[in-house]
Amino acid sequence: MKGVLVFAAIVAGIALMWFLSAGQAGVECEACMHFGGRTHCGTARGADEAEARRSAISTACAPLTRGVTETLDCDRAAPHSLRCEAVGGL
Repeated sequence: MKGVLVFAAIVAGIALMWFLSAGQAGVECEACMHFGGRTHCGTARGADEAEARRSAISTACAPLTRGVTETLDCDRAAPHSLRCEAVGGL
């Protein structure tokens, strides 16, 4: 009986996580940044395009930079490429 309850709780938790993540509508962006002679791409979702774009740029810059100054410089640079699209919920 206890095993059935544990299994049911696990299944319910997985279903809840899927529902909460799949139900998020908004915008997804992929930004590719060129900084310090290297290029890296990052993807992020946001409630609107501006939020998704900022997050994607930051994600792409993270492995390319060292320190606060480089991070700020990369985050302020224009993306090498940028693609955004609306993503729907359930």
